[in-house]
Amino acid sequence: MITYADAPARRRHRRLRPLLAVSMGVVLMLVTLFGIGATRAAWQDREYTSATLATAVVPPPGVLSCSGGGTFVLGNNPPTVTFAWAAAGTLPNALPVTDYHWTLTSGATVISSGTTTTTARTAAITGTVVPAAGYYDFKVVARSASGWVSTPATGTYRKTDAILGILLGTSSCTVP
Repeated sequence: MITYADAPARRRHRRLRPLLAVSMGVVLMLVTLFGIGATRAAWQDREYTSATLATAVVPPPGVLSCSGGGTFVLGNNPPTVTFAWAAAGTLPNALPVTDYHWTLTSGATVISSGTTTTTARTAAITGTVVPAAGYYDFKVVARSASGWVSTPATGTYRKTDAILGILLGTSSCTVP
């Protein structure tokens, strides 16, 4: 039980009771009329987007050919073999070719490599570059300014050492 030491405080308390009762009644009436609506959390909101993608390719070098080579007497330099390729063709969504890069390999070992311009499309392989008799893989790719490369055009360089009456060897090339 609340007791008041002075009468004015008691009178103020009596005047606040009806005001409090009316306020609670109004709140209950508003809640009953309008209810408490459902809420949606922000992470349940869906977002949609769309995009258009396009592919680009680097066209491969054109037809690869080779020439040169021949027989040599051991102790002399084997004849030079030259690989040549046509300019890369045009393809839809093709990136411009900026240069060509070629490699001559034996397994994973690079024997020789080089870069040519789009107009000077040849690679001369001298017999002195090749360390021993065997087959060597030649590959050339077209490159774009962005660093993308094409699929390779491939060929084979072959050097043999044989004894045919006198010490003779050969250098040759083939392309598929």
